[in-house]
Amino acid sequence: MKKKTVLSKASEHVLGNTLNLKQSYAAVFFSILTSILAGLFLGKAEELLRMLPGLIVLVPAALGMRGNIFSAMGSRLGSAMHMGTVSYFDRRNPTIKNNIYASMALTVIFSVVLAILAKAILFAFGFESISIIDLILISFIGGILSGIIMLLITISITFLSFRKGWDPDNVTSPMITAFGDLFTVPTLMVGAIIVMNSNLSSNLSILIIALGIALLAFLDIFIVETKKQSLLLKEASYRQIVIQSTFILLFTLFLDSLSGIIIQFNLSTLVALPVLLVMLPAFLEEGGNVGNIMAARLSTKLHLGTLEARMSFSNNIKLEFLNAYVLAIMIFFSVGLIAFLLSFFIGIGGLGLMQILSVTLTAGLMLTTIVVILTFAVSVLSYRMNIDPDNVTIPVITSAADVVGVFCLLFVLHLTGIA
Repeated sequence: MKKKTVLSKASEHVLGNTLNLKQSYAAVFFSILTSILAGLFLGKAEELLRMLPGLIVLVPAALGMRGNIFSAMGSRLGSAMHMGTVSYFDRRNPTIKNNIYASMALTVIFSVVLAILAKAILFAFGFESISIIDLILISFIGGILSGIIMLLITISITFLSFRKGWDPDNVTSPMITAFGDLFTVPTLMVGAIIVMNSNLSSNLSILIIALGIALLAFLDIFIVETKKQSLLLKEASYRQIVIQSTFILLFTLFLDSLSGIIIQFNLSTLVALPVLLVMLPAFLEEGGNVGNIMAARLSTKLHLGTLEARMSFSNNIKLEFLNAYVLAIMIFFSVGLIAFLLSFFIGIGGLGLMQILSVTLTAGLMLTTIVVILTFAVSVLSYRMNIDPDNVTIPVITSAADVVGVFCLLFVLHLTGIA
């Protein structure tokens, strides 16, 4: 009887693990498609990128920022659902209200910070670029447009997945970053087109408005009235979310901008092989998603107490690592295959199918190894330091994956003699 019970529990464990992989891959596959579409848009916008030097540096940072802010929001709401503090959408619920305010404030503030940081890095490395005014306006317009869209999408995905009986930890991060990719690049290009077709006085007027809104959002962090949080339920206040997120977003913005600089250095290679531009957003995004899914799951387990905050490789952690590698193989094979097929059909080439698959799988598994170790370390250490892992782990992993992913991809390209 005891043996049957053990076998039954083992069977349930395997089935549950398989279900987690299915849910994660379904969400990630959608993310791959949208990332490839963003890449196609980027590949077709090469002329605009040439006309506006330095704009390419904004792209990975803007993609990362949108994913960092709204994936973290989805992760926080998912943890709140598991703990029972949120079960349905109610805008009067303090947890929901605080998350909405915090996400939009962070979007406004960091759209301006992103442009300033990008300009500073471009100047430091001696790259020619458009003016600081144009960079701020492009980033601000793109940020506001995509931020509003992403807020609605994040709320819809999180609550719909929970209502359908899916684990939000498995699906919210890849789907939210997927939509972030889909809308961030086009809205940035819309911002660029608006700025290009405006005169200087109009640009200055918009700049004053943008800086005014960003300043108000920043000041609001310190003057807004929020309900006292319940320590028992660990409900995060608006101010806590923004302050904890601000420091980590500054760090991740630097990493994302560094990723943009690396791309800028290798822009001639990427433009010469346009299929790489098509693949690039998906490759970087899915490398981050492997860690983000793991991060969301670890965060929930830490909050619920089912995982001890120790730097030891328990069976629970080993299983999470195994899941990450299985998911990574499925993901990067799909990225290479879809990028090749879509590029072939629209006439963007440069590499054969086997070259694309070997590059994406090799570089992808290198990236996965670094990402899963970093995810585990940041999740446990942040929790031990009384910092909510939901606020810091996903932003760190997403941005680290951007930088490490570019290095891994370029390393494999040079190693194989393709670039």
